[in-house]
Amino acid sequence: MLRMRVKLATQIFSNSVAKGILFYAKRGASRLTNVEPTVEFTLFLNDLFDALNRRFPAEGLKLEGRDFCVLESASAWLDSWEQQVVSGEIHKDLFLTQSTAEGLRVTLKSVRELSIYLLKDCDFKYVLTAKMNQDPLERFFGIIRQAGGQNEHPTFPTFLQLYRMLSLYSLVKPPKFGNCTLPDKRQAAVVTLSDIREIYKGSAAQRTGKLDELKRKLDGLIDEGSWECDDVFDFDDPDTDATVVECIVYYVTGFVSRKLRNGTTCSICKNALQGKQGLASVPEADLVNCKTRGWLTHPNMHLFDFFKYTEEQFAKYAGDRDAYDKTTDAVLENFHFTFPCGTHKEEMLAKLLHYYICLRMRQYCRQLKNRHEKKSHDLRKMAKLV
Repeated sequence: MLRMRVKLATQIFSNSVAKGILFYAKRGASRLTNVEPTVEFTLFLNDLFDALNRRFPAEGLKLEGRDFCVLESASAWLDSWEQQVVSGEIHKDLFLTQSTAEGLRVTLKSVRELSIYLLKDCDFKYVLTAKMNQDPLERFFGIIRQAGGQNEHPTFPTFLQLYRMLSLYSLVKPPKFGNCTLPDKRQAAVVTLSDIREIYKGSAAQRTGKLDELKRKLDGLIDEGSWECDDVFDFDDPDTDATVVECIVYYVTGFVSRKLRNGTTCSICKNALQGKQGLASVPEADLVNCKTRGWLTHPNMHLFDFFKYTEEQFAKYAGDRDAYDKTTDAVLENFHFTFPCGTHKEEMLAKLLHYYICLRMRQYCRQLKNRHEKKSHDLRKMAKLV
């Protein structure tokens, strides 16, 4: 935790993690017993992070808002925790360091009092607490550390040298190291000016082919970033309970149903892909019931059975070069798929199958990439110690 990046810390102490703990504890995970205090602590820190990082006017701090109660309860919680150390109820090693405790107390008090001053005396409608944090300062030192290469802890002369160099070079390059990270929004395929120039070169046949290639790139740009649920999959553990896999497939089925429903104009297809919102009683819907805020979609059970069988086949061939072809052939040969719209049955089947397999292949490749990056990071860390 001492060297954890802020982004990762906020992911651990989040509402999703708290719900995930309850989700697996409900299924009898051996290491998740008596998790209620952990869940309560996680939700408390999640609310505190949110209150200290308001970025949009709709969620800004207001006098009648809940965030002031969160800040006040956080101060009371810190004082109560420290009082237990003073009274000897717990050992001092179970409390924060003195500097950390004082820093947290000053942060909570200053944010609360400054917000009250701005709202009452300055007639502010709301306060965005994210503007008060030290992210720009951390980002600046992160840039300095990155410019130092393998020397992540520059001395004072080295720091001045790097600062003068960057003053002439650029300060907009995002930091790669340090205790802060920027949102990783990488562009996949981009259409350059040279691509457009190439269209008008060569013969008519070559021009047509290059135009099709340009359309393909444009299609890639439009589809990029639309996979909002691909981080749900993680089936590397061979001991993963089958019911958990079914809950995840059920969750993704609802996502795919809603996406394809928005892309069709056929009323029969829309009704077939129409899912119910709210809470469902089937066991496979536990994950959706846990994560929903009223808008997640419950899928048609026929479509869920289709995706569940597709997932079973993909798990068999995920490591093969032709995983897409093998999975597709296995599903088409062995699964009888029924769809109410006779006109678009084949088209809808192809879209559903293609969409799901591509989703899984993309996530599977990401898992392999993350595993390789972690291994490379460990090797670089070991090389520094030699």
